[in-house]
Amino acid sequence: MVGNPVTGDDFFGRESEMRELLDYVERGTHLYVTAPRRIGKTSLLLEARRRLGLACIFLFVDVQGCETEPDAVVKLVLEARAHREIGHKILDSFRNLFTGMVGRLEEIRVVALKLKLREGLSAEWRTKADEVLARLAEKEQPVVVWFDELPVLISNLLALDENGDDPDRKVRTRAFLSWLREASIRHASKVCFVISGSIGLKPLVERAGLSDTLNTFIPFQLGPWSSETALGFLADRAQRNHLQWCEGADVRLLERLRQPIPYHVQLLLDQLVKDAHRRENTHVTPADVDRVYEKSVVGHGGQVDLSTYEERLKRAVPHDMSAAALDLLTEAAVVGHLTSEAALAVVYRNNFTGARADEAFRLLIAVFEHDGYLERRGDHYEFTSLLLRDWWRRRFSFGHKPLAERQTAP
Repeated sequence: MVGNPVTGDDFFGRESEMRELLDYVERGTHLYVTAPRRIGKTSLLLEARRRLGLACIFLFVDVQGCETEPDAVVKLVLEARAHREIGHKILDSFRNLFTGMVGRLEEIRVVALKLKLREGLSAEWRTKADEVLARLAEKEQPVVVWFDELPVLISNLLALDENGDDPDRKVRTRAFLSWLREASIRHASKVCFVISGSIGLKPLVERAGLSDTLNTFIPFQLGPWSSETALGFLADRAQRNHLQWCEGADVRLLERLRQPIPYHVQLLLDQLVKDAHRRENTHVTPADVDRVYEKSVVGHGGQVDLSTYEERLKRAVPHDMSAAALDLLTEAAVVGHLTSEAALAVVYRNNFTGARADEAFRLLIAVFEHDGYLERRGDHYEFTSLLLRDWWRRRFSFGHKPLAERQTAP
């Protein structure tokens, strides 16, 4: 299904990135995988896990649904428990929490384990997390602990919402990130930590003054496909789906996107395959690409697939700046570009003034660039993806009056 991580035969390209990633992992380098969303971070890491096989113990800890530090440790424990090489040793550290429960500890249902672990870890999550990592470090094979969607957890810990900044939450967040940093140093020779997420971690920690907690992690940047890789993917998938690109339709597909973000290429291709089946015609022309793009991708039918960009934006920016963020992106989508002067004017229009306006401008632009919404082109900013720009314009432009029209209105 489009949008799901892929491995094995469905994994395409990225061989140079894969070699670099595996080299880092095999040397035990701690990594912060950074890239705009939908680039293929999860697919790359899952494929790396498949290729490493039994050469290492690879724990995938998805902390997206975690609200607290103990929640994240519970996820780590459950992932380790499921690994046949180390599961029994991990649970030994928690036997005192399960006194009175019927049955062997290894056979207790996951739901019951979650409840008991969360209850028992609330006051001593750090001690227990250290015990888990110590047991992992005892194994002969190297261990990779991958915390996926860590920025979402950090956003939850900081609680960047209508209540504003909470000093106590910053202290807790620093404690969690400091624990991760210290663990990465303590187990440097045995445990490799990888962190990743679909919103930028760097803007979050910079705003909270916590950047120093990430200095043991090396940034691993993942960009979009090259045009050559994207065309190779389209040729391969056309053969699999019995399609024929006619009159340069594959090139036209990439032109409509501007940037060959893997998910966007797959999204448009998937709709073209469905359209070809409906037409009972395997030939795809540039006109077919344009028609399907406008009707099925950026139109109403594509709103569900792309709405994650709106949802993730709300997590990436402070609550009091979310309206300004939407306004700035809508201005860029409607006008086609966004100058620094126009951006500041939009920020002022959203009730930010003085130094606070400058802070909001810098933070929002940093989020837009880091998370793949906008990129700088000369003296202005434009949407990195034409698909995202066109979808955003259809989604939010109704009722939006561009800044230039407001300034010239009588």
